[in-house]
Amino acid sequence: MISDIITDRRWSLTTELQQICHNVQLPEICGGEDVLIWTENLKGKFSMPDAFKKIRHKEQEVNWHNYIWNSFLHPSTANNVWKIIQGIYTDDTKIIINGYEIISRCCICESEQDSMKHLLWECKFSIDIWRWICSIFQFVQPKSLADIWRSASKCISLIKQVWITAACTILKELWFQKNKKFFENIKPNAQAFKCRILKLVHEGGLRITVTKWNQTYDNEIITRFDLGTRFSKFQLTKSCQWSPPEIGFVMFCCDESSFGNPGAAGFGVVVRTSDCQVVATLSGGIEIASNYLAESYGVICAMELAAQWNMKKIIIVSDSKTVIAEFAQGDVPWFVKGRWLKAIKQFTHIRYMHCYREVNFSADNVAKRGALLAAGERQIHIGRPQFLPRIEMPNVGYFRFC
Repeated sequence: MISDIITDRRWSLTTELQQICHNVQLPEICGGEDVLIWTENLKGKFSMPDAFKKIRHKEQEVNWHNYIWNSFLHPSTANNVWKIIQGIYTDDTKIIINGYEIISRCCICESEQDSMKHLLWECKFSIDIWRWICSIFQFVQPKSLADIWRSASKCISLIKQVWITAACTILKELWFQKNKKFFENIKPNAQAFKCRILKLVHEGGLRITVTKWNQTYDNEIITRFDLGTRFSKFQLTKSCQWSPPEIGFVMFCCDESSFGNPGAAGFGVVVRTSDCQVVATLSGGIEIASNYLAESYGVICAMELAAQWNMKKIIIVSDSKTVIAEFAQGDVPWFVKGRWLKAIKQFTHIRYMHCYREVNFSADNVAKRGALLAAGERQIHIGRPQFLPRIEMPNVGYFRFC
C-alpha cells in the first residue's frame, strides 16, 4: 500500500525502493483522500475514447494521410489514391512476381515494361501530363508521391488545395486511362485527358472554401481552373497595451518555447512589480513536450517560485487562453495537481489573466533560452538580465494582426 511508505505527509522509502526511485521525482503529497487517476488522460479522468485509444492496434504513422483524407478532396479520388499508395492494384510487375511468365509492355506508351510506377511517373504520356500541370502551377515536375506532398507544403491554403486536387485527380485518371485502353481498347488522347482534368478540378472547386491572398499568382490559378469568385483574406492591425500589476501584487508573465509540437521545450517567467521593474526571470528546460505541457509547467513553476519567496498576492499571466482558463478552474494536469494545491495554499490572492503574445515578448525571450536547457535544468536571474533588452511598458501601443 502507498500509505505504508508515507509518514507524516512525507515519503518514507525503504532502502530497496530508494535504489529503484533514485532518479524519479516523486509527486507532492497534499493530503486528503486518495484519488483514482487515469494516467492516459492529462486531467486524470477516465473516458471510453481514451480507453479505446489505449487498447487499439496502431499502425506506423504516415505523412500523407492529411493530404488525401480531407474535406476538399472528393472521396472517390481520395479512395483511389489510397489504393495506389497501399498497392491495391494489379500490374504486370506483380503478376511476374507471383510466378507467371508473360511479355510485359505498357499499353499506353507501348515501349516499356508495365508497372504502376512507370504508368504514373515514367510513361511518355504521364510525363507530358505532369509537365503540363506543373507549368500551370510553376512547380518542379514530381517523380513520386513525396514530391507532390513536398510541393503542397510550400503553398498557401488555396493553392495547396487546388494542387492536391489536381495531382490526385491525375493519379486516378492515369490509372483509369490504362484500364480503358486495356479493357475497352480506347486510345489515350492527351488533349482530351487535360480537358477532363480541368473539368474535374473545376467541379472539385465547390469543395474548396479557403480564401485567397489576392496575389497575381492566386488569380491566375483561379482563372485557369475557373474556380469562380474567391474572397480575399485581409489582416487587420489592432493596437494592444500592457498594464502593470496593481500596487501590492506581483505579476508573473509566463510563456513557452519548443522546437516542434511536440519537441524539445522550455518555459520562461518574467517577474514584474507595480512600478514596472523586472524583479527576476526564471527559465527552465523540459524534455520532449507539447506546447500545452510546456506552458503548464511554466505556470506551476512561477507559482512555486512565488510561494518560495513568500509572496501573498500574485497575478499569473500567459498568452495561452486554455492554460489560464484551466488553472483558474482548478482543472490542471493530474501530474502537477499536487504541486498546484500545495502552492495556492501560500497565497491570499491569486489571479489568472490572459494576454496577447504581442505584449508578452519578454517572457517569450526568456522561454527561448529555456528551450536550450537540459531537462530539469533551471536558471534564475535576479533583476533584469542583459539578454532582456526590451520589456513591455504601459501606455505604449503594441500591434497584432487578426
